[in-house]
Amino acid sequence: MTNLVSRPPRPPRPPRPPAARRPAPSRRQPRGDAPQSVSLAGTLAALRAAALGLLVVMLPVLVAWATAADSGASATEAVTGGLAIWLVGHLGRLSVPGGGFGLAPLGLTLLLAVLLYSSAVRAARAAKVRGRRAVVSLTAALAASYAAIAVVVSLFARSAAVHPRPVSAFLGAAGLALVAGGAGAVRGSGRAGAWWARVPAAGRLALTGAAAAVSVWLAGGSLLVAAMLALHRGEVADVAAGLHAGTSGTLLVLLICVLYAPTAAVWGTSYLAGPGFAVGTGTTVAVSGVHLGAVPALPLLAALPSTGDTAGGWPLAIAATLAAGLVSGVLVDRAARREPGQPISSWRDLLSIAALTGSVTGLALGVLAAASSGPAGPGRLAHTGPTPWWVALAAAATTTVVVAGILAGRRRELFHRAGG
Repeated sequence: MTNLVSRPPRPPRPPRPPAARRPAPSRRQPRGDAPQSVSLAGTLAALRAAALGLLVVMLPVLVAWATAADSGASATEAVTGGLAIWLVGHLGRLSVPGGGFGLAPLGLTLLLAVLLYSSAVRAARAAKVRGRRAVVSLTAALAASYAAIAVVVSLFARSAAVHPRPVSAFLGAAGLALVAGGAGAVRGSGRAGAWWARVPAAGRLALTGAAAAVSVWLAGGSLLVAAMLALHRGEVADVAAGLHAGTSGTLLVLLICVLYAPTAAVWGTSYLAGPGFAVGTGTTVAVSGVHLGAVPALPLLAALPSTGDTAGGWPLAIAATLAAGLVSGVLVDRAARREPGQPISSWRDLLSIAALTGSVTGLALGVLAAASSGPAGPGRLAHTGPTPWWVALAAAATTTVVVAGILAGRRRELFHRAGG
């Protein structure tokens, strides 16, 4: 008993290694496997978007071909025609006898962009994309795969009269996939809000104002097209009846008009911006004057104004310019007041943000003008649509001036500070 009590204590046991040193299962994939899974997800997203887009295009084409009683086209010609339409929706160019065709139906382009966006969102969530490197990898894989699919489609879309251009198919599909797929990858990563917060305050204000200005410009162009269709509804009905296309053919013509309605809206926006657009070489439809020749028998084109008609052009252009600048300036000012640090605290800040807003607006409308222009056939139809750089310059200049005036009016304290 005594020996037990007096026994010296045992030395303490060495401490156990901390649990953190033990290998624990991680939710993140190993660095070597992540690029492969992200690349696979991007490739599968491209295949999904391309398959759905081809299905959307081929279905009405084949239905119209099957129900057309007087159609002399074969099934192969109908399929190659549908593939060619899919390529033109990606801003691709076709070689036709005597010229080319590349006037994109922006309604179809928008639909294809939505398919790419939704496919990229699903792929980003399935691959658990989080960082910028993974977003870039997913977007690059999607764009490269989608562009390769477009090249393959261009080879199968060849016929005796139509020869798609593989280079334009590659570039158009890659560009659309980069924009729409990249936006979807950012959205699917769940980091869009965090990355938006890292943009400098001036950039956020300019993008906010430019988005508002472009929306107002496009809304004005759409309203102008709708008003012209209503005013010329008799001519539109006569052109539609003169086609003698039958029931299925009439429905197909109506579908073509719907797909080209956004293209017409961009043309209307270019008209309101000032430079206008052309419907063939040597023609002009602008606020300064209208000079037209013979136009294709499409119901949408029957709503064009007559040669020499300038009534109401300048007032509509001025009203659209003021409306776009007003909405943009008000939204920029409200967003600036919510920003910490007062990003508009001097005249230099005001003018720089107004100029940046106008520049982004002009760039966006210039890109839309470029997408809505192109050859519509041989001969004088080799040039149709607006001139992109003229539209960009006009929209940038007018938006900058109006936004600067609106910001100056809502920031009266700058006047007092300058005067004091």
